[in-house]
Amino acid sequence: MNKEVLGGLYKGLAYRIQVNRPDKLNAINKAMWASIKGELENACASPAPVVLITGTDQVFSSGDDIDAMYRLGSPDESKEFFNKILEVIKAIIECPKPVVCEVKGLAAGGGAEMLLACDIVVASDDVWISFPEVALGLLPPLLITIGVKALGHRKVRYLALTGSRLSAHEAANLGLIDEVVPRLEIDNVVDDLIKTLASFPKESLTLIKKLSLSDLDYELAQTSIDELAKLVVKPEAKERMRLFKEGKYKPAAIRSRKSI
Repeated sequence: MNKEVLGGLYKGLAYRIQVNRPDKLNAINKAMWASIKGELENACASPAPVVLITGTDQVFSSGDDIDAMYRLGSPDESKEFFNKILEVIKAIIECPKPVVCEVKGLAAGGGAEMLLACDIVVASDDVWISFPEVALGLLPPLLITIGVKALGHRKVRYLALTGSRLSAHEAANLGLIDEVVPRLEIDNVVDDLIKTLASFPKESLTLIKKLSLSDLDYELAQTSIDELAKLVVKPEAKERMRLFKEGKYKPAAIRSRKSI
């Protein structure tokens, strides 16, 4: 069992999957992506009517583990790593049950991309979100493909090109978050939401998900993953990741816009 990804029944109404690596801001490595995928399979096959994805009290996820990406030595090796992310996104989308994300603290990079796949995202009012990959010489593969359906072409390009840091309310205005609630109330709000979803007929919930997501382009998402796999082993990306690892560069705090 990977203790950095926990899964199990939550209050008899949901199967909860928790990213649990707080000492690394819940950064996700290859083994953890695989564990999340496995827990999603368990969750979607379980009797629980709802799936809940959470981080810890201080952070949802800072995204892909930069130490792990820095060690990737070839495009094939990096493609294998990033394909794990696409597998998780597909598992969330194709799950016949509603998938709820509860977000506290921050969600960045691959952690923020998970929110694009979740059916409902509830965030505390102190959350911030960013897609800072461009600052490392990389790209956010799922934001610029699958994310277009949720956010639209212009907003996706803006977020991907600038790496801008969003507050919870800014992210809600864009459509990335569905509900913003005070930190002290978020657990109760999520519990009430789960109870509501669990009270509805399962077939209706499944059909709503299936039909509303029927036009997603996984081929384009795979192309984006392949391009990311090439970028991550290039010298410029390696140098920027090295600087980040040494504490000389903080791509997740590029800029914040209040006009969004």
